[in-house]
Parts: sequence; C-alpha cells; structure tokens
Amino acid sequence: MVWNLETWQPIRTFEFRVTDEPTAVALAGDMILYAFLDRVEVEPLEGGSRTPLWHAGADQAVTTIAVSPDGELVAIGVEGRDISDLSRARLVIVRLSDGAVIREFGREAVEVVGAAPAPKIWTPDGSSVAFFGYAHREGLPTYAVAKIDGGLRPLQGTLLAFSPDGAVVADAEQLLPHCEGPAIAARTIHLRELASWRVLSSIEAQEEAYFPLAVGPSGETVLVAARVWDQGQEACMTYPPQPEYRYWDGHALLPIDDPLPIFRRWEGLPLDLRMDCPVDGDERPDPRHFACWSTTAPGELFADGRSLGRYRAVEIVGVTRTER
Repeated sequence: MVWNLETWQPIRTFEFRVTDEPTAVALAGDMILYAFLDRVEVEPLEGGSRTPLWHAGADQAVTTIAVSPDGELVAIGVEGRDISDLSRARLVIVRLSDGAVIREFGREAVEVVGAAPAPKIWTPDGSSVAFFGYAHREGLPTYAVAKIDGGLRPLQGTLLAFSPDGAVVADAEQLLPHCEGPAIAARTIHLRELASWRVLSSIEAQEEAYFPLAVGPSGETVLVAARVWDQGQEACMTYPPQPEYRYWDGHALLPIDDPLPIFRRWEGLPLDLRMDCPVDGDERPDPRHFACWSTTAPGELFADGRSLGRYRAVEIVGVTRTER
C-alpha cells in the first residue's frame, strides 16, 4: 500500500498472486520496483501498469535489489537456481530509464565475497554499491564494494548495520557468542565511513557487549546491550529479559527507553508510527518493520493516532516525494 504522509489516506494498493509474489521491493522516486524470482519489474506509484525492466537468464534467480540515491540505477543480485552453482551468480547494474545493463560483475564478485553477490546499499554519491555474499547459511556474511566505473574492494571486518543513506557502517571487533544460541554481540563497535573506511568514532564496552540495531546518517547508533558472562576459559553474552537500549551520539552512550522515535526520524517517518499488538510489549523495535511476533493475531497499525488497519506484519519500504 501507498499512503499520503500528510493525510494518511491510502493512495494505491498493489496486489499479487500467491504464486508470483515479489521477493524484494524498493522505491525509485515516483516508481516502485519489484524483484520476482526471474525478473525485475517497475510500476508508477500513483497510476499506470507494471512493466518488465530486466530478466534473469535461464536457471537464474534474483536475490536482492538496491536503488541508487538519484533513482537512475538499480543493482541486482543474481544466483543460480541451483544455489551450489556459483558460475551463474553475478551483480548487475541496470539503468532504470530503459533497462540497459551498465556494468556486470561475475566471477570476480563471487570470489571476493565467497558466494553469490547480493546488493545491500549504495554510497551517498552513487558511485559504488555495497554487496554481500548471499550464502544461504548461518553466520555473518562477507561484504565488498563495487565501483560503477569498475573495480571491487573487499570490506575488512564484521559489518552489522548500515545507515539509511549508506554513509556510515557499524563494524564489530571482539565478537562474543550468545551463551545459549548463535546470536552475537561485540565489545567494540567502530562507526566507519563506508566510502573511505575511516573510523568516525568507537564504542568500547567493559561489562557489556553491544549489537547495533540501526545507524544514523552522521554515525549516531542505537544498540542493544547484553551482559557479558565469564564461562571459565571463554566469555559469552546474554540479553536481559527486557532489551536494554543505548544511544551513541558520537561521544557518549546514553540509556533510552524507546528507540522507535529515533528510527523513524532517520527514515523520514512521523515519530508516532506504531503497531499495537494483542500481547503487550510484543512489537520488536526495528527501523523498517512492524510485527506482532508471539501470536498469529494481527496488530493495529497507527499513525499520528489514526488507525491504518490491522496487519500481521508491515515493512516500510521507504519515503518519497512526488510532484502533484
């Protein structure tokens, strides 16, 4: 659905067949892009029909898409239908105006990240796109940057979060495993400029470990705090029963009760956008997602106190301005 942010009236509703649902959605100005299994299509937000933009080859599948900041290019990740066959994996840069392929990275991109390349986010100037290894396995993926004029640069470190504009990333050191599962946190978080890999600031933990939930454009960060436990020869971490949030303003860590207003501000959304779930405290804070997790019953989505309907889960694809 598309809502007008001033009136919160629905503008359009898009529906799909169950057998042909998009695997990813992205905004490009006044257009919306859909990634299906074998193709990418584009449709005007406020009227008009959906048209094909780009098709994957035989025995290939689209994984993720990412639109450049100026809305002129889209990066498309491709893998083989047989996910073990990396010979068909590639990263394709396509022009939105006519579907022309501007640049394609094949085997060299696969070798850098060790899996099928999947675009994540563009740098603010639109000269490069960060991508990761779409590996279909547990563990943290490997990242790299592809320059549109050619060249690949691996990103050293463990990237846990990107800012909405792709300017800043959270890079972790001294990872600690969860005491009872595969989740991780880190004693040290570096906030880096993606384009240069320069460290903007560092967050050092003593008795806690942190997991970045989201990064702001200038390097502010919202973290979940975890307690560190000494298990003899090894240390591990455990999350408290209720999440403990910290806000890093670039200089100091500040405790916060509710991270959602910060997330919404970074995404350009109204601060009072929330979902009321049947179970109190069931909504999990996330920059783009609303969901009621512990029940199959839908929650009620509110914006500025106005009900927008009941949904099991909502993903905020993005915010755009259109000429009327």
